Amino acid sequence: MPKMHLLLIMTLKYNCCIFLLLLYSCNNNQQESVRLTTPLALKNTISNTECELIKPDQPPVKNYKKALSVWLEDNDLNWFLKNRQTEWRDGRAWMKKIVRLDDHPVLQCIAKQQPPVFLYIPRHFYRTDKGTDYIRFFVVNNSKDSLQIPAIDATLNYMNSSVSLLTESDHWKHFQETTGLVECGNSYHTTIMAPFTVLEGEMESNYLFLGEVPVHYRMELGLPNKTIVSNTIPVKLMQAQLGYLGTKVWRDR
Repeated sequence: MPKMHLLLIMTLKYNCCIFLLLLYSCNNNQQESVRLTTPLALKNTISNTECELIKPDQPPVKNYKKALSVWLEDNDLNWFLKNRQTEWRDGRAWMKKIVRLDDHPVLQCIAKQQPPVFLYIPRHFYRTDKGTDYIRFFVVNNSKDSLQIPAIDATLNYMNSSVSLLTESDHWKHFQETTGLVECGNSYHTTIMAPFTVLEGEMESNYLFLGEVPVHYRMELGLPNKTIVSNTIPVKLMQAQLGYLGTKVWRDR
């Protein structure tokens, strides 16, 4: 065989090998790309905005001197904030009723992207009744198992809240907590939530919306084996309140 023909055959084989190597590398990269992007493509993208098509409540800011008039008759604001923390930082979360998850289409929608058990504050969160303000919340059991909820009489036990400044959204300060001030030990009990049910509740909030400082607000509920944390809502506090947050409630009585 002439040398020229032999050289041509060897060149063709070499180019063929290079082509096959490039093709193999390309396929590998494509497969790796598919493997890496598939979880993102399958991720549920439903957002709370898509589930709840209303704007968050914006309760009016109250005149703190009028709202705290009983406490400020003989003392100033700083005395009240320091010495009556079990009053304005009490996490009194009332249990209203337990209903089926099927009765809450919005929560069913939100549950698609949440853990089986979660805590949710709706966009229409504010309610006032006979001089008392409340923030509405839902404890959702979207699982096949019953859920034990620690309680004190008709309120939740181990219900806390925390806030963060808009400029420090990753720095949360402890705000409200369950004071646990009861007269009878029999007040402590456990409420059982059946599978696929919702506990509707309300947190007393008379000491929110007394100022002009906007903050993020969230709730935390302690369960027997974990703590669940809610989504955030916008609230407003007094500048003077912020200095007392981030610590446990001082027991004045």
